[in-house]
Amino acid sequence: MVKGPLENLVAFRPKEELKPSKDHDFRLQVPLYESAVVPLQGKKPPPPEPFPGEPFVFNFDVPVHAVHVVDVNQKATAKGVTLRLDRVIDSPGRPRAVICYEPPDDKHVWLSYGGAGTLLGGWSTSGWASTGSMRAIPPGKCHKLMLNAPVEGRTSFEVRMLEGMPDCPYNNAKDFEACYEKIGYRTIRGPWKFEFKVPSPAGGASPEREADD
Repeated sequence: MVKGPLENLVAFRPKEELKPSKDHDFRLQVPLYESAVVPLQGKKPPPPEPFPGEPFVFNFDVPVHAVHVVDVNQKATAKGVTLRLDRVIDSPGRPRAVICYEPPDDKHVWLSYGGAGTLLGGWSTSGWASTGSMRAIPPGKCHKLMLNAPVEGRTSFEVRMLEGMPDCPYNNAKDFEACYEKIGYRTIRGPWKFEFKVPSPAGGASPEREADD
């Protein structure tokens, strides 16, 4: 069990578009819930209940910066698998690379792991939905890898590995385990290296076109 102060980061999706400004008023309300710790053993845990007392409320103002999207469309191939760097979301606090590829086969659920230039293998450390290593890649779709720092000038990073977990339907535990054993794990090691130049916002970058997830 973890002891001492814990740290959590909070992300939110605004109801309306935020315009860049030196100061923007925010209100953060954090309700607390308590839930019982029970052994699983096939039993459904009871739903969490509101913790006695009022929620924590924080009112604060912080600057809002513009986030730009840099279109790259660069390909890299290793071990017969091609990855495409579609674009880079150049956020000051959460820079991400958008990687697209066709899964090497349809028997596995594919995950990818960042290398040099990515933050902890592309994982999100903020408590948001994971970006990269914990998200399977559906056919023809893309995902986001967290980068070490906001990108500027000439920048590079790597995708070091693809990992395939058996894509087995769960009907019962015995069949599920048999399927896992039959298909097995598959690992494809790169690296896939990408190097690109980031223009200034006035030189070709465009405003962010998508909401964070």
